[in-house]
Amino acid sequence: MKLAALAVAVSLALAGAAPARADDTLYTAEGYAIGMRVSPSYTAAAELEQGALATLNGLLHGSELATLHVLIETPEEVARDCGSADALACYAANQMIVPGAQVEDGPPVPFLVAHEYSHHILAHRRNDPWFASDWGTKRWASVMRVCPAVRRGDLFLGYWTIPAEAFAQSYAAMLFPDVNYAWGYAFQLRPSDAAKTAIREDVMRPWNGPAVTRVSGRLARRGRRAMRLALPLDGNAVFAVKASRRVELVLLDGRSVVAKAHGRRARVTTSVCGQRRLTLRLGAPEASTSYSLTMSRP
Repeated sequence: MKLAALAVAVSLALAGAAPARADDTLYTAEGYAIGMRVSPSYTAAAELEQGALATLNGLLHGSELATLHVLIETPEEVARDCGSADALACYAANQMIVPGAQVEDGPPVPFLVAHEYSHHILAHRRNDPWFASDWGTKRWASVMRVCPAVRRGDLFLGYWTIPAEAFAQSYAAMLFPDVNYAWGYAFQLRPSDAAKTAIREDVMRPWNGPAVTRVSGRLARRGRRAMRLALPLDGNAVFAVKASRRVELVLLDGRSVVAKAHGRRARVTTSVCGQRRLTLRLGAPEASTSYSLTMSRP
């Protein structure tokens, strides 16, 4: 199939669509209302709509499905409205434009629908402090070590190294394993069993923000408490303490100090980027003190 034709999937702005029939409303198996339009170039509009609906019903999805609009056009109209002669389909602003017929040597239409639908999923997911529409979903991006790769300068060097595009292709390939395709995206983002598990979790149980925990206790003078922190996801981590006396708060990666602060109110932050375990150390260098510690982790 012509993988190069997928290079316009999500980043293209949708040009003005061709004149089309008025929107039809179709209902999914779960009762979500989906708006659809079919190009006047096709006469079998109802058949094409039902085919698209059947594909959408079979996709792994969440409640974001209710906000989708589908425009079905001829392959030539798709290329025109997606803004590239190589375009097979595209997505932006809750709308996907897909062909009503398979292009010669191209992937099946349901595979294209799945690829574009994954961009709709990304548009409705969080991956703070980044955008899921660029980096992919939270668990998937963490499993695929997107952040360390970006810091090394290995990604965002063109379409084939955009994490969100690799996510979209992985999602479609996972749902249509019988479709033959060559992996043309960044080598380090190729699908794995862990990646597939992460995709399923991110679709069905979206990450909605950091996990916040609070602990309290008391430290003797010159006493210390060390906590080993598990950090399965990348993102911002914040640790803040309130104490009755001056305390010292230190965040460590092995023996290396990541951040430290001191006072009756002390706060340290870090961007978790591939590290999976850190140590937080709390000490009372001057006097016995009670404390309350709040930990916010991605």
